[in-house]
Amino acid sequence: MVRYSNAINLRVTTTDFLFRSLIRKIFEAISDDDNAIADEITLLEYPLGDYMHCKIPWRDIDHILIPIMMEVHAHWILGDFDLKKKCLNIYNSYGFHIKDRQLVEDVQAFAVVIPHMLVKIGFWKSNMVDGKERIEPLDVNIIQHLPQQENGLV
Repeated sequence: MVRYSNAINLRVTTTDFLFRSLIRKIFEAISDDDNAIADEITLLEYPLGDYMHCKIPWRDIDHILIPIMMEVHAHWILGDFDLKKKCLNIYNSYGFHIKDRQLVEDVQAFAVVIPHMLVKIGFWKSNMVDGKERIEPLDVNIIQHLPQQENGLV
């Protein structure tokens, strides 16, 4: 439980590096087979609160903080998955050197796979379009005007 003041009460949890690795692995498979996520039991344990290091069910949480190591730049960014707004907010302290387009490309796996996870375990419902299940990706928001690292220290 994170408390910024008496007026704001947020329920927050986090993921770990394994989560990032599993998301990227499933993202590759899900493009060929929407049901590929069912094979990755460990990934589905995260939102259920069954994974050993992340024991809070996501249905009891407002935000999930996701540390993300970018593929190309070897730079850590922070993803803030807002469950109520169904969006992924991205915080980047190296914004002068990494373009927003590159950030969106790098977090696309999270934006696509997380909704599939939540539909699979019954937290969310999918949409039916022309008789076929459709799961929309999360909106990705790059948070602007953050303090920035200088001198290439990443």
